[in-house]
Amino acid sequence: MPSTLGQLDFPFTEAELQNVLSQLPLHRAAGPDGLPYDVFVVDDDCLRAALLTFFELVRHWTVVPSIWRSARVRPLHKSGPVDEFNNYRPISLLCCSLKIFERLLLARVLPQVDPQLDESQAGFRWGAEEQIYTLVETLRLRAGRRTFCAFVDVRKAFDVAWRDAVLLKLTEFGISGALWSVIADLLSDTSARVIVNGSISASWPESAGVRQGSVLGPLLFNILFNSIADAIRTVCPGVSLSTDRSAPVAPRVALLLYADDLVVLAEDAAQLQRALDAIGAWGSQWRFSFGIGSLLPCVRQYTYLGVTFEASRKWHKHAARLLDAGNRRFHQFLGWAENRQLHTGFRGQLFQTYVLPAIVYGAHFLDSGQVARLDQKLRQWGRRLLHWPGGAPSAAVLGELGWLPFLFEMQRLQFGLFGRLATADALGARRSLAARVFNFALQQPGSWAHSVSQTMRDSGIPLPRSCGLLPGAGARQVAHWSRHAVRPVLLQRAHAQYRGELMALPSLADYAVYQPLLHSGNNIHFSRLPSSLLREWTSARCGHDPFQDGRIARHAQRDASDCLCGAPTCTLLHAIRECPLFDTQRHTWVERLSLRRVPLFGDAELLRWIFDPHLVPNNRSAVNAHVHYVASICQIARSLREGLQMR
Repeated sequence: MPSTLGQLDFPFTEAELQNVLSQLPLHRAAGPDGLPYDVFVVDDDCLRAALLTFFELVRHWTVVPSIWRSARVRPLHKSGPVDEFNNYRPISLLCCSLKIFERLLLARVLPQVDPQLDESQAGFRWGAEEQIYTLVETLRLRAGRRTFCAFVDVRKAFDVAWRDAVLLKLTEFGISGALWSVIADLLSDTSARVIVNGSISASWPESAGVRQGSVLGPLLFNILFNSIADAIRTVCPGVSLSTDRSAPVAPRVALLLYADDLVVLAEDAAQLQRALDAIGAWGSQWRFSFGIGSLLPCVRQYTYLGVTFEASRKWHKHAARLLDAGNRRFHQFLGWAENRQLHTGFRGQLFQTYVLPAIVYGAHFLDSGQVARLDQKLRQWGRRLLHWPGGAPSAAVLGELGWLPFLFEMQRLQFGLFGRLATADALGARRSLAARVFNFALQQPGSWAHSVSQTMRDSGIPLPRSCGLLPGAGARQVAHWSRHAVRPVLLQRAHAQYRGELMALPSLADYAVYQPLLHSGNNIHFSRLPSSLLREWTSARCGHDPFQDGRIARHAQRDASDCLCGAPTCTLLHAIRECPLFDTQRHTWVERLSLRRVPLFGDAELLRWIFDPHLVPNNRSAVNAHVHYVASICQIARSLREGLQMR
């Protein structure tokens, strides 16, 4: 017989199912039944009707298929020796049909539960950036005052969650009837097997935990963990953001939760100790172990949600962490790209999607010195991608690859976070704590929010609220503001800085004509030309060639004895136009262009024709001919200067 009706117990509709199916992440691994998501996403009314009927039967009778109770666990190697158990992360694979059903349940449970969750809990609700901001801004506004922080982590929180307690908490949140019963059935009699290289272990029962890999698991964990916030606030009121402790408008921050990552803030050691005692008592009541012993180590730095906080409120350690992470990813990526002989354009795109995210994570709060250091590293990596020598001009590196300087990558993230915080509702159910901290900090000189808002004003970027984006605005509206109000200004400023760097170096005056904007030359870097030829041609177009080193001016005083052919001057232009040493290469170049002789261009026009791939007369074959010609000249000249004999 079906369970007693609850307020959320009514039949699933076709619109609910269609909405869930439209949001499924396709091309994912299948569970024990071998059916991936793709099987269920077909344009077939009969299949959808059958699915809807099946899911409705499960909901109505509150009994789930037995295969939904099983899981297959695949160990994923993280790092270190492959024969050590702790170097693997278990990935639990559940039936995709189960996860579709859970998505239907989640769509009903979430509106009921989410407003009741504590404002300090951000895990599985929104991004970590807002939570990191809240802690950063709190510590920044309290500069000059002592703030005691305790970082506490639950041991294997998901795997040890008390299932009976989860069901009890569900009733406290207003979940009852068939909906409660079917969730209870999903958590009963579950089992798992390990699969390695096609071999499957014997199954073992799971008596605790909210099931790794499930759709409902994160929400069920938040429901169970929610009451710890009240336990802490009862004994620890937290810290005030105002310098005037009696100011009633200043928000107080007692704790921050991100799933099982807990931060407790107190104004003195006694408050912090009471909070830790309350955490221990709460854990004993609800069967959680926090690993809090009689003594806790006092540290000068701690990495929270991937961002390293220092007691000095500096960011040197985090900047070093970003550099280390970027170096590791870059060398992994570069080795992979070299083995597959990927062309430069594709390498640049892969860098943006794989390496760059590692060095911008948490970079919103870095100071100018650390930003300059990361920008320098970004340009060094660009030289490696282009196969340029170490002294090649860094501004040209950005021009060739179409990359923004690191400052503007950081500001893009800063302004995006600012937009999300400015539109968060301080009275709503989501991001309310971050919104209250942000709104208060916006009026405080020296805060992160005030500093970023001033930077936006100085840059000519309209603030979200001046564009009509009020608290409660949707993500699409914020994305539209970012795309149409922020990005064009950032690009304009990046191009202006790039042109300023080019104009500061006389050797790049010609390059500024060939590459006036930060834009990768698609005809070149996405071509199949050998990287050795592209290296010579791209280096030569920015004044870094065997005839003139773009780094220094000493070659400008070269006398006739330095010349390869005895001419009064020995420059790349001379070699291209008339040097007899390169007659053979010049003849081949003219043939590839289907011309009878070198066109009668002036010096500047000739160089631009050769080095500007976007010039109208240049097509793909012409650009290829220019690249081969310039590369052959540079290679021969370099060999002659090194005293090698060319055959």
